Amino acid sequence: MKKKKKLLTIFGVCIALFLVLCIMIILPIRDYHDKNTWATFLITGDGIAEGQTRYDCTPDRNVIDYGNGTKGYGKGETILLGFASFEIARVDIGKEESVVITSEQDLLYGEQTVHRVYLRSGDRCDLKGSGKSAVITLVDVGYR
Repeated sequence: MKKKKKLLTIFGVCIALFLVLCIMIILPIRDYHDKNTWATFLITGDGIAEGQTRYDCTPDRNVIDYGNGTKGYGKGETILLGFASFEIARVDIGKEESVVITSEQDLLYGEQTVHRVYLRSGDRCDLKGSGKSAVITLVDVGYR
């Protein structure tokens, strides 16, 4: 019985160490991913100049200037359009390049009015606020 208890204790300690090691590996990878992936948008609509690809945002820390007149916006950035805004909740570069955006204003995607949208490259949704609207298109996802 003592031998069985000792084996169970050793097995439990090994499992605990394995879980701690996994957490120590996964969290830094996720942090690196969150700080080194960016989404490029094309936004058209009320109050937005034709061909504009650079937008005011806050806190303006996870933004990259591609140098060709476009900017990439990372997780945690809120793009400000004057009449409405939306936040980038997640940027994915895995199997499909995609982004998750959220907004307190209405996001129209398909036939649904939501406040959180998952967009793949090329997808678009409408943003409505204060009697104005804009069409948000995910152009590309970049990473370093």
